[in-house]
Amino acid sequence: MSYQKQYRIQPNFAEIDGAYENGILTEYRQSVEEGLDVEAYRDFFRSVAKMESGEYKTKAADIIYDIVSNASQKAEYPYNEPSDLEAIRALRQPYRFEKKALADREALRKKISGAWYGRICGCILGKPAEGTRSRELEQFLRDSDNFPMYRYICRADIK
Repeated sequence: MSYQKQYRIQPNFAEIDGAYENGILTEYRQSVEEGLDVEAYRDFFRSVAKMESGEYKTKAADIIYDIVSNASQKAEYPYNEPSDLEAIRALRQPYRFEKKALADREALRKKISGAWYGRICGCILGKPAEGTRSRELEQFLRDSDNFPMYRYICRADIK
């Protein structure tokens, strides 16, 4: 039994402020790229993406979420990317850890802090541009005199 079927994951659209229902075409593209067999629903994805936000679009997004969550992997998909822990473990290669001297605690703390702050900054900087294709983002940044990017994307940049 898959993790999703066992625990029944469902997005809470109120908490994610329409990000899922407004990113339906991105969801479709990512599902196809991940080898999920969803091509038969392409027109449904497109129709839902065009709907006005509201109760019916949210219900349709729930259906799309179910379709994606339960879609099978295409037989010709060249990658093996399991989601459940046992299947991931089964694909592991044997490994050995070499016992090395432990890192200096302060140096380790600084590295972990730096990585964490970098992740936070990347997420905050990337949020306004999530789902945007590279060529569109580059043009947007050029138009807002922010290329190469040197500052946050501001509301004033979005016209």
